[in-house]
Amino acid sequence: MLKYSIFIIGIIFSYSVAHSQLMSKKEELYYEASKLMDSLQFEEAIDYFDWIIDLDGKHYNAYFKKAVCQSIIKDDKGAVETFNKALEFAKSTKQKTMAYYNRAISYSNLNKIKLSIADYNSTIALNPNLGQAYNNRGLEKERLGRYEAAKIDLNQAIIRDTNNASFLFNLGRIHLFQKDYELASLIFTKSIIRNPKYYPSYLKRGDSYAHLKKFDLAFSDFDIVLKNNSKNAEAYLKRGYCNLELNKKDSACDDFNFALKYGAKTAKDLIKQFCK
Repeated sequence: MLKYSIFIIGIIFSYSVAHSQLMSKKEELYYEASKLMDSLQFEEAIDYFDWIIDLDGKHYNAYFKKAVCQSIIKDDKGAVETFNKALEFAKSTKQKTMAYYNRAISYSNLNKIKLSIADYNSTIALNPNLGQAYNNRGLEKERLGRYEAAKIDLNQAIIRDTNNASFLFNLGRIHLFQKDYELASLIFTKSIIRNPKYYPSYLKRGDSYAHLKKFDLAFSDFDIVLKNNSKNAEAYLKRGYCNLELNKKDSACDDFNFALKYGAKTAKDLIKQFCK
């Protein structure tokens, strides 16, 4: 009886040692894979995550991080398949939330908007306080032309993260598109108050002011954008329109030429039409 006990213990001990060595190898590979990922060597990181998965086919973190790397290198089809595996082995609510959220981004990149929205629905069901998920779902609804539904989501995002300038910017954009210029300008102002260096809001607020014929305010916003980035084609283009409205053709033509130089192809027709 003692002999068999010793033999059984010996088997258990040998298994524990082998298991411990396997865990050490996985941990070493995972550490190296994460380092590669942090240093933006995504394809190399994917190879390491694959080795980990070969050792442990249920390793959630390896699947999840591999999928993120795949998405970053534009292999979103592969990323979706890998996120599927991550979800299969996710145990905690946090793990499921992050897998759904990131798979939604891959679906969006693949123009599978309804599937993206479905994943954001799952994300929000698991974490109703994640403002970024509402924001992203709102942007997907905007792509479908569901503007009112998009605004509802963006407002929910703002409620959950009142200091996020980009959420306010996205809401303001929709109001600007819907020609609600006064409200759009107010929303962009709120965005700028949250983050005075969020320059896209200055650009769109300037556009709103231009539509309201508040040209002094529009010029001020476009100048702020151009002071930050002297190659912003849209700012030159919009400022050119303002100068044209004020019959300042020389200034308008200068702006249109800069706009064309920095990539605004529509400026070419404006130059032909208004400039000699």
